[in-house]
Amino acid sequence: MMEEIDQLFDVGKDILNLPEDAKQRYLHDIPKSFLGFKPRGQAKIETNEPDRFEWFNLGQDSIMGTETTQPIPPLVQTHMSLFASFLEHGQSILATINTTLATQLALPPYAFACLQTPTRPSGTVVRIIKAFAAERDEDVRTSMIHHTDFGTITLLANVVGGLQVLAPGKSPAA
Repeated sequence: MMEEIDQLFDVGKDILNLPEDAKQRYLHDIPKSFLGFKPRGQAKIETNEPDRFEWFNLGQDSIMGTETTQPIPPLVQTHMSLFASFLEHGQSILATINTTLATQLALPPYAFACLQTPTRPSGTVVRIIKAFAAERDEDVRTSMIHHTDFGTITLLANVVGGLQVLAPGKSPAA
């Protein structure tokens, strides 16, 4: 899976570096759908300034062929086997986590896992995010507004060393 993550970082760079006119053909449709591209600056952060990130969300249903739920750029289509393999490995990890949680809660081992079958329609996504650096030293702030991920479990892979948390009332420069 680690090799796949490294490959997905490379593919993700290519996807998020597509020309803007190509991205415009595959925009997400908020609030109807989060699938597709979200342009930089479309959302606001806690200071009411524009965000500094863009993403491309690829739905599990499209990857696994459960449903045709989104138009997919040709570049993404050429890497669907990588996305599918990554998703299958992720599902294996999630099954282990779900089984462990259920067992620790004295529930049947598959109490949670049976609710998250990859062959059924799902809101699960593979999200590729590109966060842009501050253009000025005095513009140190979060790239994305504080949020709670939707879904049960989030598997996060990044190059900055972990999930970044901004404590309430604290400056991002602190």
